[in-house]
Amino acid sequence: DAMVSLGRMGFSPTEIQASIDAVLNLARSTGTELAEAGDIAANSMRIFGIEASQMSDVADVLTVTANSSAQTLIDLFEALKMGPQAAAAGESIRETSAAIAVLANMGIKGSLAGTALRKSFSQFAKVKVQDQLRSVGVETVDANGNLRKMAEIMRDIAKAMSTMPTAEKLAFAEDIFDIRGSLAGLTLTAN
Repeated sequence: DAMVSLGRMGFSPTEIQASIDAVLNLARSTGTELAEAGDIAANSMRIFGIEASQMSDVADVLTVTANSSAQTLIDLFEALKMGPQAAAAGESIRETSAAIAVLANMGIKGSLAGTALRKSFSQFAKVKVQDQLRSVGVETVDANGNLRKMAEIMRDIAKAMSTMPTAEKLAFAEDIFDIRGSLAGLTLTAN
């Protein structure tokens, strides 16, 4: 069944043979059904444009993230489904999974985590939000107009918010991250 899942994702027979051990390890180590583990790993790779030859690395990232945070592999994948925005912003599966792990450890899991994270990326791309953040000393884009790494932006926002009174901090977070993204924004800047 796992091989069928990989085949449906466009893996060649050679790629399936090279990947199946990593998928078996992923399933075993996370307590996930084998076919489902194959589907999750293959879909995660496609979201981030990762070649089939990297299956072992992807399986390791998924295993570590699921097993070192308060979520299952299925929860993690529900969040990673929102990954196209992260990938478009230049984030890796490792960086995105780390942010999702932080959110899961604060009780924000699955599609809720993915939606909140996706919203943060979308907000940082808006000129109005960039101007508002710039006014407190935070740059969301580099000299070439590309979004900076999420962890760097969140660290800078945390510094800017550290001196704000609580009411101002909450209003600022909602302005910057939008109502859906403020959940992730507040959590990631605090962690």
